[in-house]
Amino acid sequence: MKYVICSLLLCVGMSVAMAQDAPIYNSSGRDIGKEKRKHVEKGFDPSKLVFGGGGGLSFGDVTQVSLAPLIGYRFSDEFVAGIGLGYEYLRINNYYPLVNMTTQQYDYFPLVSQIFAPSLWAKYLIWNHIYAAGKFEYDIMSYKEYYNDGYTGA
Repeated sequence: MKYVICSLLLCVGMSVAMAQDAPIYNSSGRDIGKEKRKHVEKGFDPSKLVFGGGGGLSFGDVTQVSLAPLIGYRFSDEFVAGIGLGYEYLRINNYYPLVNMTTQQYDYFPLVSQIFAPSLWAKYLIWNHIYAAGKFEYDIMSYKEYYNDGYTGA
């Protein structure tokens, strides 16, 4: 009986010792090696940061300036998540037509708005180049409206 218990304890001890040096595989199925494995086990890895975003410019009767940078972290070869912050300035000339009560003519005023858009996003690789992605964005908008409350042009 002693030999059976000692054999079981020896097997369990060896499996625990082997589990601590388990290989870590990359997306191609190869072991990344002991040196890189030590780096992976440390936690935060700056080389896994991803940067991106977009922007745009438009001028004329409609002026639009937008900027939307984002930053994320690659948690695994398949899963990336992060945050973003968007800003947009929009001006549309001659947007609000208001009747001048004195001249009975239309005067036109512009629409001017600013939009701030903080966001959270995530992307998961399902197969080859097919991704499942999601984004939560909270838009904060400010703009000025014009009303025809006895407007006299003054």
